[in-house]
Amino acid sequence: METAAAPNGPGGQTGTGTARVKRGMAEMLKGGVIMDVVTPEQARIA
Repeated sequence: METAAAPNGPGGQTGTGTARVKRGMAEMLKGGVIMDVVTPEQARIA
């Protein structure tokens, strides 16, 4: 039984992210970033 690999995206392009996705991510991060703070020293820096 043969299986054919389906192309990713139009024309088989394998992009990391579209311009729309990248713009959306930039909009979300515009106000700051979310950090995992584990130690008191990291809390002082954050």
